[in-house]
Amino acid sequence: MRERIGRFRRILKAREMARDLIQKQMADLRAQENALIDKLKKLRDEKQLYMDRFSQVAQGQVTIDELRISSEDISRTEDHIKEGIVEIFHLRKRIDQVEAILVERHKDVRKVEMYLEQMILQWEKEMNRRDQIVVDDMAGILHDRKNREGGNLQ
Repeated sequence: MRERIGRFRRILKAREMARDLIQKQMADLRAQENALIDKLKKLRDEKQLYMDRFSQVAQGQVTIDELRISSEDISRTEDHIKEGIVEIFHLRKRIDQVEAILVERHKDVRKVEMYLEQMILQWEKEMNRRDQIVVDDMAGILHDRKNREGGNLQ
């Protein structure tokens, strides 16, 4: 039984390591997501800056080239924003997949933990039962000895 418990402890450790790897992967994906969100915020601010500049240019004496350049800056920034949104969408799909895997790994670890706990309790119960049998046998032997010695004295 002790060997079996040891084997399941090794299985538990392997399952925990697999879960920890998935948790690390999830943390990396979350960090990528946060970086993309920060990038999108900067692009949004950049677009607003270009829009403000475009409205200032449009109000004054400007050439067509200046308007075209300002418009291209806005369009280019919008394209980057759209690309970032698509990236976040794909990243979040990946996060959902990894999250489902992580939940399964947690369940696997918990199942092995519960089985191991039951096995340990069963082993302890068996050891206590064996100890009690030994104690009972010793008590019986001592009782028999006292009765024999006590019977000889009378």
